Amino acid sequence: MATTGLPDTGSAPTGAAPTGAAGAGAFPGGRTPRRGRLVLLVAATLIWAAGLNFLLDHSTWHGLPHRVWYSGLISDGDPAGILLVWLVLVLVLAVTGRLWFTLALTLDLTLIVAAANATKVRMRTEPLYPDDLTFLTSPGFLVRMVPPAQLVVGIAALVVTTAGLLLMGRLATRCFGDLHRAAPPARRPWLRLARPVAALTCLGLLATAHGFNHPGNPWRALFDPTVVRWRTWSQIQNFKANGFVAGTLFNMPVAAMPEPPGYSKERMRQVVARYAGRARALDAHRTPGTLDDVNVVLILSESFSDPTRLHGPTFATDPIPRTRALMRRTTSGHLLVPQYGGGTANVEFEVLTGLSMGLFAPQVTSPYMQILADSNDFPSAVSWFAAHGHDTVAVHPFNTEMYKRKEVYPRLGFQRFVHDRTMQEHRHVQRGRYIDDASAFDEVVHQLHTHDRPLLVNLVTMQNHMPYPGQYDNPIGVRGLPRDKRAAPGQYARGLALTDGSLTRFLARLRASTERTAVVFYGDHLPPGVYPPSIEQVNGNRRVHETPYLIWTSFGTRRQAPPPTTSPTQLLPLLFDQVGEPLTPFYALLRDLRTRLPALEAGRYVRPDDTDTTTPRGLGPAARRVLADYRLVQYDLTVGHRWSEPGLFRDLS
Repeated sequence: MATTGLPDTGSAPTGAAPTGAAGAGAFPGGRTPRRGRLVLLVAATLIWAAGLNFLLDHSTWHGLPHRVWYSGLISDGDPAGILLVWLVLVLVLAVTGRLWFTLALTLDLTLIVAAANATKVRMRTEPLYPDDLTFLTSPGFLVRMVPPAQLVVGIAALVVTTAGLLLMGRLATRCFGDLHRAAPPARRPWLRLARPVAALTCLGLLATAHGFNHPGNPWRALFDPTVVRWRTWSQIQNFKANGFVAGTLFNMPVAAMPEPPGYSKERMRQVVARYAGRARALDAHRTPGTLDDVNVVLILSESFSDPTRLHGPTFATDPIPRTRALMRRTTSGHLLVPQYGGGTANVEFEVLTGLSMGLFAPQVTSPYMQILADSNDFPSAVSWFAAHGHDTVAVHPFNTEMYKRKEVYPRLGFQRFVHDRTMQEHRHVQRGRYIDDASAFDEVVHQLHTHDRPLLVNLVTMQNHMPYPGQYDNPIGVRGLPRDKRAAPGQYARGLALTDGSLTRFLARLRASTERTAVVFYGDHLPPGVYPPSIEQVNGNRRVHETPYLIWTSFGTRRQAPPPTTSPTQLLPLLFDQVGEPLTPFYALLRDLRTRLPALEAGRYVRPDDTDTTTPRGLGPAARRVLADYRLVQYDLTVGHRWSEPGLFRDLS
């Protein structure tokens, strides 16, 4: 196939004949205005870059309400975004030397990224992040997320698009000639030199984009004047308003938290002393060692929610009647979780560490991958239980690579990780795609029976992970939604009903055992891609960020009355309150936070009366003081010097 590279900008010697038959590459009249063709090439590639940028912007709007064909056409960050895309295009052109191949390749890559982004937005109301590249290490999991027919159509579309563009290139070359061959022989060495120079220049400019969030970065200086404002409270709003390229750059590596005012070793000593005093006061009526002989089972139930709380869909039968009855008899309520439709590992992180996603920089989308994976160890409740005589086991009926759990769990203090290849049972319900909850609960029972010491078990289930259609022969009937939107909710509800039954049988087995066991059961987020986008408008953003939880014990404990909505960070402090376990200064801090600020996530602070505000300025003075202490502690433990760690996590009893 004929190809073209970067054109020569020089002029043919006076009186020289046009190059090639009838002036191949010449314009009518036999003249070869190479400077004009260079301008035409630059203009054409800029237009192509603008089109690619539009496809990326448009993918963020896919599946969202009020989407129209021109969505993303006028995003705030588009001028600078088009420039960056154009530099990528020129880099590929300089490397390959083939214009039409470059156009086809960049279009294919853009379509793949846009399709992935649109799929993630549709399923999780969340855009694609640079850190999502780590999921390429689990291709089998990614393939499961997309229906086979959609994959076939996508691959076919890429093949047809590539073939069409290459055919157009062949025809265009026949009509207008090859720009490289049209250059005089004396100019061709300079043309060959221009390509590596252009490639290195583009590569250098693009490399600086990695430091977008660093002070003085030239790309940040270019984007800031074009962006009305960065939407730090919502990634999807950030991508929609400023464009895909701007949103992606905004999520380049950054410090997990900005340094809070007044951070110092002396200030942290004061914070530790303050909450050591609070812990001693709270522990006056508590019994040391209450949990030392108790098995503690933490159950993150994948996508578990209460669909009957949503306005819109109605179900023929209640999917979770037994869980609802348990919640009436136990310490229970609803969690304010970080994301709608995703973020499983982030909720798990909050429960195990007591640290809030809402205090991190918005670019921190996965602490497991961005913070813990690079640490030697990390303070958590796991270490507390190990220090109190518990063996610590993590159970996840899936592979070990997701969210780098294989690397992260030891850093949190887990001594053993049981996964899909090491579990005792691997049952699936009907055509279920994942190991079912009954098998996961059986694995927990097996672990309890095979350990002489009390256990801390952290179970993260998989049964109700998306995609949902086509798993069960008996989906629960759904009304209140368009007919073509009922299949997924019905399938999802049947999975919840199976979880409801499995949990009830699991607790019955624990109740019949002679061992004392406490169970903390909670959902991580609402299901991705099940409900139409309008469901968030009808119910409000907060309702779709709330999931149920309950705290159950096999021995006699008094039901607590927690706030109606709280954060995942409060689940273990609530357990300690229920059984009367003395608190460390860190858990005393969390308890004080709960009394004044029951729940917080990015852009939302829930007051004790269950109303919320978008900024700390909407809180009372006492709530702001304890929030400032909490922010100092989280910074110290994740980014700072960990001056507070020894004092915050020591037993005072």
